Amino acid sequence: MVLLKKFMQNRFVKAAMDGLKPCITGIILSTGIMMIAGNAGLLPGESVNIPALCLTAALSAVYFGSGAIIKKRISPIALIIISALAGVIVYGNRFSV
Repeated sequence: MVLLKKFMQNRFVKAAMDGLKPCITGIILSTGIMMIAGNAGLLPGESVNIPALCLTAALSAVYFGSGAIIKKRISPIALIIISALAGVIVYGNRFSV
């Protein structure tokens, strides 16, 4: 634990982590948008994925709303955990055998 704290205080590690945070957020948002659109518009009869639209909207509200409410954005790691839990809740029962 001490080694990890010392490692995280390194200015190069801090700079790398600061650069990764927006990338992780962008990847999560991009994945949500791709899930919403799916193949919509590419083939006749395809439609927008409503559960994915709701999840993406909720996660966007959590991420961008947290900055307005608590004056600090939620960490990308917390956003990944929230995304995973929400995905399990929404899509978990679809894959049961």
